[in-house]
Amino acid sequence: MKICKGLTRITVQLPRAGIVVKFPHLYPSLAFGYFWESFFELWKTRGWRIARKIVLGNDIEVMGTVLWCFGAGIAGNWSEFIFYLKTRHGFCQPTFFSFFGLFNIQKYGQPLGDDDDKLPRFYWYELYPTLGSKAVDGHTWLDADNFIRDRGGLRIVDYGGRKTRELLIGHRFKLGTLRD
Repeated sequence: MKICKGLTRITVQLPRAGIVVKFPHLYPSLAFGYFWESFFELWKTRGWRIARKIVLGNDIEVMGTVLWCFGAGIAGNWSEFIFYLKTRHGFCQPTFFSFFGLFNIQKYGQPLGDDDDKLPRFYWYELYPTLGSKAVDGHTWLDADNFIRDRGGLRIVDYGGRKTRELLIGHRFKLGTLRD
């Protein structure tokens, strides 16, 4: 069993069971502190509507808002499950189950390992020519921890972000042919 902490989610890898369980990483103290410091100051200087929009946010992917602190991991989990359920994308590691985003069960795959050469080689010789500059995303596409080996090829395990899913749909057939 291995536990990994990401920015918005915590994963528990259970290789013997063949699954990975993903939980949202919640930040209640950060949300409270951010709300307390920013909201009232903005309310005094710029008014209620601006303060609410900036601090609470209306986009769950905007880091630092109260909505992000509580909801980004849940939204990422739910988005991965729905995306895989609808598309059965060949480059995505299967997400079998989600309990409304509070936890996901995903198929386990062999991690790429700590070999620093593997992901840059994969990125520059396979992924970048396939996707071009759209793949320049330091979080998802350049982090070896977001990829695994399974079914004779490379698979992505972190596809909860909107831009990642759009890129996966746009390049569905090209990505399905990538091999380790």
